[in-house]
Amino acid sequence: DDLVLDVLRRTSSDYNSAIPFFKWIISVTDISGYTPTVEVYNEMLGILGKARRLEELKQMFNEMFERGLMNERSYEIVVHKFCAAHKIDDAIEFFDKRKEYGLKVDLAAFNSLLLSLCRYKHVETAELLLLKHYGTFTLALPTRLHSFG
Repeated sequence: DDLVLDVLRRTSSDYNSAIPFFKWIISVTDISGYTPTVEVYNEMLGILGKARRLEELKQMFNEMFERGLMNERSYEIVVHKFCAAHKIDDAIEFFDKRKEYGLKVDLAAFNSLLLSLCRYKHVETAELLLLKHYGTFTLALPTRLHSFG
C-alpha cells in the first residue's frame, strides 16, 4: 500500500500518469492479490478532483461505496473538490445524499460543506444554507467558535 500511495502522491499533479497507473493496479488485483485500500482510493479522488475530472470523481466515489471502502474523508474530498470547481449545486446535492451512502447527516459533515463553500468564496451560499438548516443541528458553542469564528 505504501508503494502505491507513494507513486500516486508523486504523480498527483500529473493525472495523465496517475490515472493509468491506478487503472493498472486495479486490473492486476486478481493476479497480485493486492486490493487498494480506502487511503489509495481517497488519493485518487483528490487527483481526479484536482484535474477537474468530476464525472470520474463521482464514479470512483460510487465504486468505493459499492465496495464498502468510502469513509468521512472520502466525502470531504468530494465536497471540497466540487466547491473548488465552483460546482456548488453538486456539492449541496452530494451533502443531501449522505444518508443514501450510509453516512450520518451531522454537524461535522455540515461544517465540512460550509467550510469548503467559504474557502472557495461562496460565502453567501454558505450563509443561506446555515439559515436554511438553522435548528437542524445542535450547535455546541466550541464548534461554532471553531468553525465560524
